[in-house]
Amino acid sequence: MSRPDNKKNLQSEKEGFRYLRKVLKGFCLPTSDERKKLLQTLSLPEKYSRSFDVINLKVSSLSAVSKPGDVELIEIKVTKKLLPYFPEGFFFGMTKNEEDLLRKHPRLFRLCLVSLNRVKNRHILLDYRQLAKRIRVKRVQYQINL
Repeated sequence: MSRPDNKKNLQSEKEGFRYLRKVLKGFCLPTSDERKKLLQTLSLPEKYSRSFDVINLKVSSLSAVSKPGDVELIEIKVTKKLLPYFPEGFFFGMTKNEEDLLRKHPRLFRLCLVSLNRVKNRHILLDYRQLAKRIRVKRVQYQINL
């Protein structure tokens, strides 16, 4: 059974996908099998298959990807909060795998922060170095399921 917060987050993420589909030319939402095959092509461990949401193709199709320069893996974080100095004030969580992929593969992996609100929809793609420059507070949190 989904919790209300989770449903709300999934809805915001879907809205973020719709927005990005309009503004990113090579936007592609891969299936689970396509993610795994893509990681194999890029010689990356399968453990990263859930560390990105979408891909931005630099080639004509997913099957044409043969090297890291052909694609960007993108993890999307969405807020509906009005941020006058976007992305300043953006709050999000990140898994260790997402951070590792961002840090170890700066040309391949991007974090996309999306702000959807009644004033202006915006996004920014960041690599690890760009993100690190903007971080004001970072803390480790354990998530425990019972």
